[in-house]
Amino acid sequence: MDGGSESDVALSRDAEQVSLPEYLVQTYSWAYLRPASVALLDNPFVVSTILWGNFRRLVREACGEFESGEHVLQAASVYGTL
Repeated sequence: MDGGSESDVALSRDAEQVSLPEYLVQTYSWAYLRPASVALLDNPFVVSTILWGNFRRLVREACGEFESGEHVLQAASVYGTL
């Protein structure tokens, strides 16, 4: 990988070790790799606050792009539900 060493991270107790680039671990571990952070941030109020109150509007606009019955990949959602 470009830009440095890699870290081994287990995503769950049953998961095999996965190597992640060190820059990803350093940048995003606080949000994605710590269970306490996930529990805190996986909350619609927190997500909406991070998005300056625009969570529902952004979800509505994104979902407005899909037609009923279409097969689409899930739109990215850092935390929260669609």
